[in-house]
This record gives sequence, structure tokens and C-alpha cells, in this order.
Amino acid sequence: MGSTNREIVAGAFADWAAGGKDFFQLLDEKAVWKTQGSGLSGITTHSRQEYIERMVKPMAARFSSPLQPSVHGIWAQGDMVIVRWDGDAVANDGQPYHNEYAWFFRMQDGKAIEVMAFFDLPKYDEVIMRVPPSEEHNG
Repeated sequence: MGSTNREIVAGAFADWAAGGKDFFQLLDEKAVWKTQGSGLSGITTHSRQEYIERMVKPMAARFSSPLQPSVHGIWAQGDMVIVRWDGDAVANDGQPYHNEYAWFFRMQDGKAIEVMAFFDLPKYDEVIMRVPPSEEHNG
């Protein structure tokens, strides 16, 4: 018998926390990602690649250390998996970044086909506006 949705998502977070770089392979190529809330970053993307280009890469370019997840809980029912986690990193200007997240994954065939992400968007937007991207991520 294959892994449960909860096990798949938990494994992706565990790998990310251990330094793995393929966390977003958890997403189906056509996954819809809804970043909930108002502000510059309250957007919806319609593919894994669009999400990575519009949300992940711009933030990663402003960090001198990778975002480190700390999972506080994972709950699953049917095709839905909810993860409550904190993320910490250091921005290129030396300032710490900390945010609290709740991500809701709708799973199908071992992949997330829809994600609703809740976190403090003003903290995210503030780093995007305050810190220029590093040269190595500017290409």
C-alpha cells in the first residue's frame, strides 16, 4: 500500500528541514496556489513553476540563509492535509526573518493539486521591499 497523504506531506517537510531542495516537487505541475490575504503578495498562481517564479525565488534571493521550517502540527482528513509551521531565515541585510504559516494541501495521486497558504503577508512584503535581491539570484 502506498504512502498516505499525511505521510507524503510530512516527508516533504522533513526533507526540507534536513536541507533538501526539492520541497516544491510535492506540487503537481498544474497546482493552483492561493496565497491568502491582502497586500502585494496575496496572489493566486496556476502552476508549480509560476508559484516558484513569483513567490519562492524573489524571497530566496533576499535571504543569506535558506528558509528553515519548524513544523508544529500536521492534520489530515481525506484529500486535505494541513500543516502549521514556522519559517526562519536571515535576510541579506543581516536582519532575521520569522513568519508563522498554515498551509492547506488538497492532494491527488501523491501530489498537491491545490494549496491555500496563510501567513503574515506584511512581513513577507516588507522583506521584498527592504532587501535587494542578491546578485547570484538576479539572473
